[in-house]
Amino acid sequence: MVLSGFGLLRFAAGQDAIGAIDLGWALAFVAALAWRRVRGDSTAVGMFMAAVSMACSLARIHLLGASGIPWLFPIILGTFAVTAPRPASVIAGTGVAYASILLFAGADRETAASASISLVLTFMVARVTTTHVESLRLRLEGLASRDPLTGAGNRRGLDEALLPLLAADAGESAVALMDLDHFKVVNDRHGHATGDRVLVEFAALVRRLTRPQDRLFRYGGEEFVLVMPATSEQEARDVAERLGRAVRETIRVRHSPVTVSIGVALARSGEAVATLLGRADEALYAAKSGGRDRVVMA
Repeated sequence: MVLSGFGLLRFAAGQDAIGAIDLGWALAFVAALAWRRVRGDSTAVGMFMAAVSMACSLARIHLLGASGIPWLFPIILGTFAVTAPRPASVIAGTGVAYASILLFAGADRETAASASISLVLTFMVARVTTTHVESLRLRLEGLASRDPLTGAGNRRGLDEALLPLLAADAGESAVALMDLDHFKVVNDRHGHATGDRVLVEFAALVRRLTRPQDRLFRYGGEEFVLVMPATSEQEARDVAERLGRAVRETIRVRHSPVTVSIGVALARSGEAVATLLGRADEALYAAKSGGRDRVVMA
């Protein structure tokens, strides 16, 4: 609405070229909003609007000279607000460079230098601020989706990791529900610090012995879930038995070995996450009932 109003005022004042830019800019906003409503792609819409806004601002500077510069400051800030730092840097950096060229070509040197320095400083502040905010966002997401003690994923992210395995075209995949045997005894006899050490060592061992695409989640207490995409029944059994041996041979509490019971279930197309985990839990219960320190397939 504001841009349309400016466009109409420019036409009334006989500034047809500027009026056309403003009206075209407003139409681009309307088209972008409609695109987002239909497609729901806010990332692409943000990049489109940032590029269009920068182009329109530069066109205004080309026609108006230094008097068109004030429009560019909010455009730089807005570009970083609606676009990821890297593409925003490209769009805004290109705009600042081209605007400086236009200024030195058409304005006096002092005005051009002053405006260019202000644009560069605005760009730098926007870039540093958004990069810092992005790093904080990623850090918070990591804290929200990871167990702070072991570094494994938490239950919040487990469903998101399992849903693709249950899609119709996902292929063979498996989950292993693992429970450290007699862990309460470890805590009661040797203290929670020792128990925490065992959990950390267990998580590190699992990560070391599995593939990069396999993902480990802490399910609660001493229970963990290993999500294994593109894994056959035999491969899942082999992984689980290898982990069981490694835990028994590697992790110690006062010279006594720590053991783990593991229930393995293959993902079934169209199955609910709760059902898949329920089958793995039944297999884990069978492993516990059968004497612990063993692998049972669901």
